[in-house]
Amino acid sequence: MALRSSIQTNQIIKDLHKKIVILTGPRQVGKTTLSKNLISYYECLNYDSHQDRTRIIKSEWNRNKELIVLDEVHKKKNWKSWIKGIYDTEKNLPIFWSPEVQNSIL
Repeated sequence: MALRSSIQTNQIIKDLHKKIVILTGPRQVGKTTLSKNLISYYECLNYDSHQDRTRIIKSEWNRNKELIVLDEVHKKKNWKSWIKGIYDTEKNLPIFWSPEVQNSIL
């Protein structure tokens, strides 16, 4: 299991430099934990947190981080266009997004 996990982690890290990575799954299976263990210099913003939601809406996160984790951002109005806009204008910003399976319509 550890070998498979390591291979998957390596693939995710490789993909982060080329595209937005979306990891879906049911609640409480470790999506956010996995994202926090990918890269040590990250920022995790959760849309369910009032403080984080304000920062997400204003796009106020640290651009010097190696990874931005956007948790529960599918709850934001027009989230698809918003994420695409962030990705298109900030090409070097690795974004990891982890929605719950039952709530995500990709």
